[in-house]
Amino acid sequence: MTEQPVAAVPPGSEALRNALRSLPSPLNRHNGELRGEFQRLRQTWADAQAVAAPAGLFTGDERADGAAVAAALRNADNYADALRGDPLWEQLKEAREATARMRRSTVAIVGEKAWRQYVVPNDHWKRLWADVGQNSSETYARLAGALADRLEGEGRKETAGAVRALRELSSTAAAHSLRMQELPRDGLPTQSPEAVGRELNALRHPFPGYGPHGGFVHDPQDRQLISKEIQQAAADVNHKLREWTGTEMGQRLLQATHPSLKAFRQAWKAVSDPREQGDFRKTAQLYGRVAARAHQVREEARKANVRNPGRYSARDIAALDAFADASYAHAARLARTRPPGNNPGAAPYESPHMAQAGNREVARRAAAWQQSEMGQALINARPRHQLVTALGTALKDQPPFPVQEKREKGELLPRGGPHTYDQWAASAKMGEVADAAKRLLDNVPQDRFSKADMDKLRSLADGARMHASKLAEAAPSRSVLPKNPALGRVPATSAQRPQQAPAPAVQAQAPARRPSVRA
Repeated sequence: MTEQPVAAVPPGSEALRNALRSLPSPLNRHNGELRGEFQRLRQTWADAQAVAAPAGLFTGDERADGAAVAAALRNADNYADALRGDPLWEQLKEAREATARMRRSTVAIVGEKAWRQYVVPNDHWKRLWADVGQNSSETYARLAGALADRLEGEGRKETAGAVRALRELSSTAAAHSLRMQELPRDGLPTQSPEAVGRELNALRHPFPGYGPHGGFVHDPQDRQLISKEIQQAAADVNHKLREWTGTEMGQRLLQATHPSLKAFRQAWKAVSDPREQGDFRKTAQLYGRVAARAHQVREEARKANVRNPGRYSARDIAALDAFADASYAHAARLARTRPPGNNPGAAPYESPHMAQAGNREVARRAAAWQQSEMGQALINARPRHQLVTALGTALKDQPPFPVQEKREKGELLPRGGPHTYDQWAASAKMGEVADAAKRLLDNVPQDRFSKADMDKLRSLADGARMHASKLAEAAPSRSVLPKNPALGRVPATSAQRPQQAPAPAVQAQAPARRPSVRA
């Protein structure tokens, strides 16, 4: 395959042009998509230049790294409810999203293997990312500082916390921008393999789980915090739905009978009160379905605008976009929130064969304990202790790993591939084994049985917990959620509304083709 030209990179984008030219020719086949993402990112920088920065913002002596900026951004996000709808805050969010999309799109286009081999150690790409870090940080600093100035001038008590967070973000981002500006563009350091692995994992799963530990429950206080965050997120989704239904578009479509609207209403009806939802996986599926159905309505409205310009305003469609995106983000965070007790250090299984091997290892540990003197005494005791019965029931209640008779390289193959095995459900069942074994271990008198037998029971509890954690880590990316509807979204154009009143229903049309890249 011949290398495609990159001369279409806009003036002032030499860093991107050089980075694209440095890639092997097969990896240039989608450079137009990267140029488009970079143009949208550069536009956010240009728009921010029109905002006056606080005096002396970029003249300090302090310097900060990217981790400090990320922490300041997360802190500012705690006040998103109070800042939602403010033009400067929305402008800041747009710049952040465009920055993240640029990096995610590059990984999606070249692939993770080529990212490690051709992008990470490449001096041209290092210079590009340094420029992106400098300009995006400057944009964050300018917008956050201007918003803090205005809110402080208004003097409202309810925004005092937001002002402090925005001040911190502004100063930290400015310090990072200055640091990146001072770095020589030749001889920039290369990320360590560990850092690259962490970033790729974060790019694969851009939505963290709920709670202070990214979706892992360490103690009862974590459970309370997770429950509170889930309720707040569900309330935010409800708020965005009310905002859309309050628009002219929402009012006109609320009672329409088009199939996409009926499917949307049915999906939303299936979402019950989040305070009554104890199954993160089930709730994630429900909200994911809502997001997908809302985006179907959105695409039908956009195509109706193509046929009849001005039928639905771009502002009303944007309100529906905000609802769909909030629904999907809530679903993705629920899917990343693990059942209580899972090990945060567990890596997902790389193949269904490895997951099957994990099942066999737990079964081996269970058999070793059952055949021990301790296991035989407790299993054959009459009446049998309820904790022993609970452990036996949990072991028998495991979902079977589907296999077919054909063998390849000595291994049983899963029937239909990895998607036929619900790893999340298997994780929950295996977690019951771990909990039952741990309860029995904690309640058996330590001096009654030998240390070797106690260690076998402890090995069963620990092995079942690690196996459950690995299964839970793999499930969200494989079977819980649909594709993010925001990826490849075709922009909604704003047009002058015609004088005649349009019909209230969205017309059916063949679905539009999606771009090839999954960012």
